[in-house]
Amino acid sequence: DALALARGGMGAAWLCIETGAHEEAIVRGGESLVSGHSGALVSLTRDTSEAPAGEPVSQVLEGLRRRGHEVYRLTPLGLEYVPAGVADIDRLPRCTYVSERGLGLRFRSDVIDLPTAWGQSFLVPFGPQ
Repeated sequence: DALALARGGMGAAWLCIETGAHEEAIVRGGESLVSGHSGALVSLTRDTSEAPAGEPVSQVLEGLRRRGHEVYRLTPLGLEYVPAGVADIDRLPRCTYVSERGLGLRFRSDVIDLPTAWGQSFLVPFGPQ
């Protein structure tokens, strides 16, 4: 939050969190940084093949959701929406997540409905609308 205060109370427009499985502490301690900007993007990568250290990724994603973010999984084709409560999210192999707040990705005209193992979702494809 010191960074947000140094910027006049504004949060980050884009924040990449790479802390070796301790992202939840950043999300928890950076309330203004994570939720103080209406067009915020947060990205983080988690590799479950490494020895787990720190919080499960599900806790990090839920912390972002509580601060108004929608969570997506980075795929080769675009961003796949990850609904809350996905039971096996902590067991996925190396995965990069992107969350957005205030960008309205789900309302783009090119969003594709997507059935997934954890229920109905959607994909925001890469490229122009």
